[in-house]
This record gives sequence, structure tokens and C-alpha cells, in this order.
Amino acid sequence: MVELWAYIEEQVYGSLPKKLPKSMQKLVADTAIGTALDLTYYLTKPYTNNKYYQEMKGIADGSGADFKVLRRVHMIGELTKGHCSMFGAWGSATKNGETVQLRSLDWDFDGPYRKYPTVTVYHPSSKKDGNVWMNIGFAGWIGILSGVSEQQMAISEIGVSYPDSTFGKESRIGNPFTFLLRDILQFDHSLNDTIARMKKTRRTCNLILGVGDGKAGYFRGFQYGHSVINVVDDTKPLPVNDTWHPAIKDTVYWGMDWLCPSFTERLAQLLQENHG
Repeated sequence: MVELWAYIEEQVYGSLPKKLPKSMQKLVADTAIGTALDLTYYLTKPYTNNKYYQEMKGIADGSGADFKVLRRVHMIGELTKGHCSMFGAWGSATKNGETVQLRSLDWDFDGPYRKYPTVTVYHPSSKKDGNVWMNIGFAGWIGILSGVSEQQMAISEIGVSYPDSTFGKESRIGNPFTFLLRDILQFDHSLNDTIARMKKTRRTCNLILGVGDGKAGYFRGFQYGHSVINVVDDTKPLPVNDTWHPAIKDTVYWGMDWLCPSFTERLAQLLQENHG
């Protein structure tokens, strides 16, 4: 977490005017990003299960990590959202008709995240604490960007920096999406549970989410934002564009963003070439 925080400061530091003295640049970088992440924490805290902050406190106490830094790092997703790619395929699109899901964290190849990959399996002590589930992340990270549960459910996520008008407005007040995704894996038993959860929660930033259900044998995408929640299947891809986002039978996919023709078109070509 120390290395990650230093990297975040460096990214902000590098974007500041060079005419500022170096000492002032570092002060501004540290203060600006820290304030933004702290504000995000205070705006989302009323909608966040306090158990997550208790778990972070336990990690801080056990490892010697700075709890405030740990808390700030868990707010980064709400600010940056990231850029990733995903697809879900089933039925005629896959060998033997099995449900296959991919989520590629191709957002940042320079950061320290990739140096500390960690797979954490949670075994609740009782049924009321939910499913056995797995967090595919990095050391110290208790939110979810990728994961799977014993219910044969998996999640995927892409941040949206290039939305269209259908998304409406965003909000910074609500349930952080990394904790929503964790709740899906920990507590949901079906895609219907997940759809109900997404509709009920107070949503924040613009995202594309994906949830696969191996039991049901299919995958669904979600146009997810403060003002909108739409379920996307293989018959009506969103956004609508037959040129670079064609419908592919038994497949739902996005490359890097909502409006991202070059990546999405190439992903479509590969999925069509390998269909079945």
C-alpha cells in the first residue's frame, strides 16, 4: 500500500505545472488526491456496510499498514473507475456450451498492482454470512474488481469515461461499486438476486458491469450508473452500433469503454472468429 500510494502521488505530481517549486508540487499532489479520496469516503460511508472498514482496520492492525492510506486506496475506483475489457459467452458460442467469462484489468500496466497479485478465498463461519467466494485482486485489497463464488457466479467491471447521453448524470454519493460487487459474490445466489440488488442500491458512477451464472448457463451485462440500470443480453447490444459492436449469438462483450470503437470492434472480430 505504501508503494501504491507513492505511485498515485507521482501520477498527480506529473500532471502539475513544472513552474511550481518541487516541494510545492509534492504538497499539492499529496493534499489534492488525499482530500478527494477522503471526501469520497465521507460521501459514501452512510451507504457502506461498516464491516468493510472493520476488515480494513484488522488488516492495518495485523500488518502495520496505515489504516487511512488503506481506506483511501479503496476509494480510488470511485474516482478513476479504470478501463478494462470483458466478455461473457455461453451456449453456441463456447465449446460444450459452458459459460465462459473474461475480465481483463488492462487499465494500468505501469502501477504496482500487478506486482502483488493475490487470490483470497473467504470461508464464512455461518450461512448468514453468505457464500464461500474468491477475490482475484492484490494484497490488502478487500473490494472486488474480479471474483467468483461457490454459487458459480462471477463478476466483471469496466469504468466508463466515454458515455453517451443514455447514462444521464453521475453521483459521488452512494454505495461504492467495489463493495456492491463484493456483496454480489458473498450473498447472491442467482442473476435475479443481482438484478434486484443493482436496482435497489444507491448507485454512483458510470460503469459497465458483467455477471455470469454458471448454474443458469448464461452471462448478462449491465449499463450501470446513478441515473440508469439496464440489463444487456446478446440480442440487443448496448451501445447500438452494427459496425463496431455487432450482436454475437450467446455473447455479451465490451472493449475498454462504452464508446470505444477500436477496441470493441477488434474484440468482436476475435469473438466471431472463435465462436463455438
